[in-house]
Amino acid sequence: MGYIDGITMTKFSDDVHPVSDLRRKAHELVGQARRSGRPVLITQRGRGAAILVSVEEWERREERQELLEAILKGERDFDAGRIVEKDEALGRIRAAARPRDRRK
Repeated sequence: MGYIDGITMTKFSDDVHPVSDLRRKAHELVGQARRSGRPVLITQRGRGAAILVSVEEWERREERQELLEAILKGERDFDAGRIVEKDEALGRIRAAARPRDRRK
């Protein structure tokens, strides 16, 4: 994995497999992705075709993406003058963090 300005970057050179490997040993490649926590690059005709990641890694990346999008939205709102007082903001955060009743 590479490392730039405090951010770990995925380096695929260690985890590249042709699509024929996926056909022959899918179970092994899924296990590799789960054990390593790194994506596995699947190639077709020598070019990247797909990425195989564990469910845990996918969920972690999705949560991170949602957080980054929320931060960017907050920055845009601030720049546009759409701001609220600290107490109101904290109340909104606490309300959003509360577990929701899923029976509705």
